[in-house]
Amino acid sequence: MEFRILGPMAVSDGGTGRGADGDVDIGGAGKPRLLLALLLSRARAPAPIDWLTEAMWGDDPPPSARRNIQLYVHRLRRALGRDRIIGHRDAYSLDAADEEIDAATFRRLTGEGDAALAEGSPARAVERFGEALALWRGEPYADFPECPPLAFEADRLTELRIAAQERRAEAELALGRDTTLIPELSGLASRHSLHERFSAQLMLALYRAGRRGEALEIFQRIRGELVAELGLEPGAELQELHRRMLTDDVRLLPGLQGPPSPLPPDIGDFVGRDDELALIEKHLSDRNPRAESSAVPVVVVTGQGGVGKSTLAVRAAHRLRESYPGGSLYIGLRGTEAQPLPPAEALERLLRSLGVEAPGDGAGLDETAGRFRQALDGRRLLLVLDDAGSVEQIRPLIPGDPGCGVIVTSRRWLAGLPSTARVEMRVLSDAEGVRLLSHVAGDERVRAESRDAAEVVRLCAGLPLAVRIAAARLATRPHWAISDLAARLADERHRLDELTVDDLDVRASIALGYRSLAADRSRALRLISLLGSPAFGAWAVAALLDLPPGRALELVEDLADHRLLEIVGGRGAGARYRTHDLVRVYAAERAAEVELPAKAAAAIERVAVAGLRTMGTMVARLPLTLPRRHHPPEPTEPTVIPPPDWLAAEEEFLVGLVERVARSGFDELAYALTEALVHALFAVRNRFDPWNRALAAAHAAARAGGSRRVEATAESGLGQLRYCEDRFADAKRHFTRALVLYRELGDACGEANALNGLGTVHKELGEHEEARPLLARGWRMCEELGDVEGVAHASYGLGVADRELGADRRALGRLSLAAGAFRLAGHHPGEIIAIRGIGLVFRARGDLVGAEKWCAEAHRRAAGLADRHLRCYTGQALAKVWLRAGRTAEAERLLAAGLEVSAELGDRFGTALALRTLGEAHLAAGRPEQALDHLHLALAAWEDMEHDLWAARTRRDLGAARSLLDGCASAHDLWRSALRTFTRTGVREAGELSAWRRRWGCHCDLSGVHEDR
Repeated sequence: MEFRILGPMAVSDGGTGRGADGDVDIGGAGKPRLLLALLLSRARAPAPIDWLTEAMWGDDPPPSARRNIQLYVHRLRRALGRDRIIGHRDAYSLDAADEEIDAATFRRLTGEGDAALAEGSPARAVERFGEALALWRGEPYADFPECPPLAFEADRLTELRIAAQERRAEAELALGRDTTLIPELSGLASRHSLHERFSAQLMLALYRAGRRGEALEIFQRIRGELVAELGLEPGAELQELHRRMLTDDVRLLPGLQGPPSPLPPDIGDFVGRDDELALIEKHLSDRNPRAESSAVPVVVVTGQGGVGKSTLAVRAAHRLRESYPGGSLYIGLRGTEAQPLPPAEALERLLRSLGVEAPGDGAGLDETAGRFRQALDGRRLLLVLDDAGSVEQIRPLIPGDPGCGVIVTSRRWLAGLPSTARVEMRVLSDAEGVRLLSHVAGDERVRAESRDAAEVVRLCAGLPLAVRIAAARLATRPHWAISDLAARLADERHRLDELTVDDLDVRASIALGYRSLAADRSRALRLISLLGSPAFGAWAVAALLDLPPGRALELVEDLADHRLLEIVGGRGAGARYRTHDLVRVYAAERAAEVELPAKAAAAIERVAVAGLRTMGTMVARLPLTLPRRHHPPEPTEPTVIPPPDWLAAEEEFLVGLVERVARSGFDELAYALTEALVHALFAVRNRFDPWNRALAAAHAAARAGGSRRVEATAESGLGQLRYCEDRFADAKRHFTRALVLYRELGDACGEANALNGLGTVHKELGEHEEARPLLARGWRMCEELGDVEGVAHASYGLGVADRELGADRRALGRLSLAAGAFRLAGHHPGEIIAIRGIGLVFRARGDLVGAEKWCAEAHRRAAGLADRHLRCYTGQALAKVWLRAGRTAEAERLLAAGLEVSAELGDRFGTALALRTLGEAHLAAGRPEQALDHLHLALAAWEDMEHDLWAARTRRDLGAARSLLDGCASAHDLWRSALRTFTRTGVREAGELSAWRRRWGCHCDLSGVHEDR
């Protein structure tokens, strides 16, 4: 369908027969036509009903205005098709592609004309401008003269038409078509009598045609009109032209008047890039041609598409004018297009710009390059070579005179150029992006919605082209909130659709680089987008593409050379790369079009398996973590052992991979990856946030896929996570859910693990009567299954429960069994924890020699494993023995070190335990005030974890501190509260209170306390 507004409005369906000659009948006059015109004036942007009402009826709309608009929409839909008019909340929009609207086609063609003129192709420019101007049939929106918004839009389009006429005349003059151009320029200068540019072009055409007197008369006429009507003298350009004509300056003749492709105009809203500009100016400004070096200075500005290379080069060239009195030349080399500008053609254009005749058709490239260098000999001229594709393309264009300078922009490195400084363009910082948004969309508007403005910049990933487009869309849609645009950009599926305005288009910019790739490179980029992560390692690409590492590295390095990937660290097989967010979105669009879903899923699966195998070499044996259920498949070739920092560098990627694998339906693989991460990283360093992310994704995938076995395992994993987070009530809930699922599935191994997990949580909370039967059942099942590690875990839990309940002999037997089983399973951290547990039994019995022996052994072995977290617990146990032995200073040093590590790792239980023991140390040293500080912090932590038993133990210590400070009466309430908990849980402390209060000098009659027992 065609919508024509460059004249009286008309709509045609291309001759399908709805009306005569294909015209669509939308009524000869009236409000429906006006409504369509208003919707066309906004293209695809929604037009609010309030705005439509005011535009159609002014300040006095009828009460039925909204209903009338609905009727007009209905009539238009009947004429144009139901899908053409789209309803929004309190708004309507017209769904029409740019190629269907003559005004949009006009803007596209004039943009192509401007580009051709800038590239030194005036013939192509004349053709494009001619096509654009041929679309005009009269005044735009000519049949709606009384509608203010349409009158404003008509004035804007008319200004664009005048600019196109001016630029076409410029191209015609560059081609030497002076005589044939005079009638048209005479008409334009007459109709636009104060438009100095038309008068200047007419003067130049007359002068070249030998009509010097008439040209000077034109100057006198426009000068008289400007003075009479505006009180102004002609501008500098017109006065300079007049002066040159008076002196018969030869530069006014065809081919000598100056370059037809001068520098493009500088932009007024240039933001940032101070360091980059300084580097360019330092390398190119104020150079002495007689300096010791005879090399021509070259600056190569590199970076991805849309990052602002050309803008920076043009800004620098304008600032360097004084350093190059011989002038500036600019040429676009189309290096990212399918057919880059050949060096010979580029040289011919540059020669024409210098007013020098190029060699004939038989001349070779060397001869033409020689002519160009000869023309520049002795001149201080700056050459801007924009969008270079290769060293071979630009090497012949480098001048020979060292007084000249060259700025090259390219998406490639162009490493073979000599005497070169390099400027690597990065995306804008958040602050710079917001500044650019403010320049274009308005400072007040951006300040009023600063958070949404920052979000728009983030979604544009700091790419200047994208930010500029977003700002332009906001500037032309004052009724939009910035949050509206942020919400539209948030949807990755349509983000690139939003980032286009007039001739600026992020998708088209990225497509230039994509289309220049060989088939295997473009496929690699498409598959990389499937990873869903901006940063990744070379190993992942090798697995993704199913290629040997060396071949995969070659592909990604080439993508980096094309600026479609960025190298962010590492070397060789350990190298890491990043895709810009918008490049990733574009590549994902192409992948959705080209890649078969099954093959795409298989590629992601390969990466997950490769990650699983690599982590298989790194997993740790954790003292209180349930054993792994999933193991990587056997590798077909030897697995490369990654460097020590591999896991930290890949953590974010691997968590994202779990989420990507889970979305693809590989629920078991998602959980296997998560479990490997738990044992290699998360549980080792208490990385709770990524642990939660990965486990949530795996759990959701299992539930969505109906895989109850994986769901049960994930529930057990969630129980373990909540236990490590000291969220014990949640841990019980998940372990209970896992237990139910395992029993329904008949999975004895899973059931045994869940029993051990649930029993451990009850034991941790001091709920020993609930813990013992669960752990005993888990122990028996693991024994029957031959699960040595499971037997060790259950034995340890039972031993701790026995110790807490005062059954020391049985506790020693259980803990010795646990240590042996852990040792047999090769589980050294578990063995150390069991040895620590034996030491705690001796300490509880008052045997400090035995306690120190076992606790010191545990601490020594933990040091041998270089496990800082484990050393916090072995150190605390040993420190408490030392406190009992009067070695307070040594104990405090050990506890302070453990407190620091526990806090760093976010271990709430370990932190509270260290704080409470430090409080005990202050008590032992006779410092009750300091003891209160530490004990109150510990109590707050236990209460936050809802850990009644350890809170009671801490209240008992607080009572001791209060007794020392204020007398034992102040401790009675604390001791009563502690005793109630000790009695309820049945722990050995229930029978120790009398001895405890006597230790702190309390000999009161506490019958109330005994009654509470």
